[in-house]
Amino acid sequence: MRHYPFVLGCKWEPAPLWDHPFCPDQAWLEEWLRLTRDETPYVFPQEVSILFTDNQTIQKYNAQYRGQDKPTNGLSFPSHSPQDIEVFAQNPIQDGPPIPIGDLLFAHETLQKEALDRGIPFESHLAHLVVHGMLHLLGYDHEQEDEADHMEALEVHILEKKGLPNPYESCMV
Repeated sequence: MRHYPFVLGCKWEPAPLWDHPFCPDQAWLEEWLRLTRDETPYVFPQEVSILFTDNQTIQKYNAQYRGQDKPTNGLSFPSHSPQDIEVFAQNPIQDGPPIPIGDLLFAHETLQKEALDRGIPFESHLAHLVVHGMLHLLGYDHEQEDEADHMEALEVHILEKKGLPNPYESCMV
């Protein structure tokens, strides 16, 4: 398999909130994003931006874009339709710049509370949501039962490759 470049832009805001025993760094994030990309048919040069933020900020985005005025653990904003992603994968640019495929947002307080409530490490929960969000950027969804089954199976497969358990066995995200 050809190794395509991957560009990741990250911002931690407010930074003190993310001063946590486990705060993801660029290398950790890129590893999960690349692994996710490489386990799909959508392998081409990609760029992803991630904002690590707080409940207040993510609640504003959730209200504005999803009509839900409450915090959530994460949001994904794909830049392209699933059909466009298919075209990019079928005709990868060999020497051009990576294609921006979207943005991911994660709320620290919600992630931390969910991890504590479920009795799982923060790092494992974040890894699952990074994989989940990346799959959304690549056109996967869980609106229909068959789509949800396929997406969840792929998430479990990717997480197991790094030794993490199935996040859907004891709870739903």
